Amino acid sequence: MDRFTGRVAVITGAGNGIGRATAARLIDEGATVVGVDIDEAALGDAADALGERFEPFPADVADAAPEHDYVSYCIARHGSLDIAFLNAGVLGATGPIHDYSLEEFDRVMAINVRGVWLGTSRALGAMRERGAGVITITSSTGGLRGSGGLGPYVASKHAVVGIMKSAAIEGGPFGVRVNTIHPGPTNTQVWSAAEETKRIETGAERSGLPQLYRVADPSEVASVVAFLSSDEAGFCTGGSFPVDGGLLAGPPYSA
Repeated sequence: MDRFTGRVAVITGAGNGIGRATAARLIDEGATVVGVDIDEAALGDAADALGERFEPFPADVADAAPEHDYVSYCIARHGSLDIAFLNAGVLGATGPIHDYSLEEFDRVMAINVRGVWLGTSRALGAMRERGAGVITITSSTGGLRGSGGLGPYVASKHAVVGIMKSAAIEGGPFGVRVNTIHPGPTNTQVWSAAEETKRIETGAERSGLPQLYRVADPSEVASVVAFLSSDEAGFCTGGSFPVDGGLLAGPPYSA
């Protein structure tokens, strides 16, 4: 398929995991991608793997300084912005709310919420002016439920759902669609970190798998982002889309 021929996308957290897989998918279908990440080495690896239609843009998504404004860069270089996938995020440290470091709380909220707010604000303004565009934000299953020991992460992932819904309302009259995706266990650095923490704290083997009894490959999440970014999803906006293998359905079935 060539659903994105001639279209320009920005993807944050593009150096690895879901962001990189989504960049590969959009490029494979014809897009040019400006890949944003604070990890320059990871961006370099992605650029080597994905070719000339992947343009690395090292930036801190939580920094409002002009040199970190990937939306303005994209428009200045390509003349437009069709797709924004705001995916960068961190898990943060784990621990109970009553004993959680305020400094770490601020770090998680800066990346996961301030970063999404800045990206949404910039992309929405540009897309409203143009009269078209799609913004997809990575939340989490933690954005639709609670999770002990991950209070700041869960709070941040609920917060971006609120940003999405407000942006969808403001963007709708101008042809701009905005949605969130909610990945469950996915083979990324964040999942690996969470599982290692779980083993250390509880001594348990890998647990918490969804109904499909496996973790997702990042490419499976990328397929959902590609759908939401395409004309096929033209009536999808203001929605929360789980990509969780049934995790939110409830406890695993036992015969």
